[in-house]
Amino acid sequence: MVRYFLLRDNQETGPYTLTELKGKTLYTTDLIWVEDESKCWKQPSEIEALSGLKLATKNTKPIPKKRPRTERINVDTFLTSSASLSPATSAEIQSFLPPEDYAPPSFEALKEKYAQNPPQKKVWKRQVNVGANLMGLVTLFIGLGLSAYMVKKAVDNMEFEPVLATAEASGIGLETLPKSTAAHAAFAGMVAPAEKANLVPDTTFTPVQAPAAGQTGVVLKTTVTEATPKLQKLPVESTVIEEPAKNKTEPDSSETTVATSKPQNTESETNFTKTDEAEKGPAEPSLRLAANQYNVGFLGGISNLQISVTNSSSQEISRAIVEVEFLRPNGKVVGTQTITVSGIAPGSSKTVPVPDHSRGVRVRYKVIKTEG
Repeated sequence: MVRYFLLRDNQETGPYTLTELKGKTLYTTDLIWVEDESKCWKQPSEIEALSGLKLATKNTKPIPKKRPRTERINVDTFLTSSASLSPATSAEIQSFLPPEDYAPPSFEALKEKYAQNPPQKKVWKRQVNVGANLMGLVTLFIGLGLSAYMVKKAVDNMEFEPVLATAEASGIGLETLPKSTAAHAAFAGMVAPAEKANLVPDTTFTPVQAPAAGQTGVVLKTTVTEATPKLQKLPVESTVIEEPAKNKTEPDSSETTVATSKPQNTESETNFTKTDEAEKGPAEPSLRLAANQYNVGFLGGISNLQISVTNSSSQEISRAIVEVEFLRPNGKVVGTQTITVSGIAPGSSKTVPVPDHSRGVRVRYKVIKTEG
């Protein structure tokens, strides 16, 4: 048998059978629960067994509101009257003077008085403080001098970026300007060895001046054209230019050109190599320089600079002279200092302080002279 539960005004009653439930008056606000079937509370019209019942409408009375309770209270009014007080008595002081004493002076008397004693304007005497004025002038001149010095220092340390040429202008310069002889020699040295055997310089043969007395024949001299740095590829052959058979002398190597399978150096390349070897000279003791973390002022100027000189060679250096250059941000030299380091043993180092400089933001140093 199915049992039902009724929920009305938040109060649950039951269980009821179907007959008992139909016998009760059901309202539209009631909720029904079917045991073992329902999953939630439902209205009677939603249940199939009670769908045919007519539901009544429940008249709900409004909940009465509590009004504030007011009561009338009679309050007696009390009237008070102030006591009558007699006025205070005070003594009055009176003085009687003759009319001549308080009468205003006449106009004629005033004119006569001011004529005898004319009013004078009060003059305030101000004492001149010479010391304060001089101090103010000195302070003003010192301020102007410091301002001018700071502006000059800022302008000196200002970095001006150079104007860069355009790519088109650079290309025109490369096409029109000839290359130097040193560049020719360097370019000739970069040619592959396999191709040097078949390459000879483009030469022109020019006659030398007339031969001296006692010399016959015409001597041809080979010269290299500097404005023509071209290399021509020619077949390998041996060419010898010498004097006629009559009065034949040994050919001069400086006036004869021999082109063989062995590559020959041009005059410019030979000169370049000799100059390079001449600049190297004999081996000198090796010195390494290093600087510490020096201080740079707000407007430039270098202080607390120290140079460390290290002798990495096996020879003792009795004296070394180091030149220190102070540079602007754009690399321009604004000052130079020279320091001397004495008695540097092999493998040792010495640190020498550099005098402070009021200009520059970075330094550059180099060894200009050493004495063993």
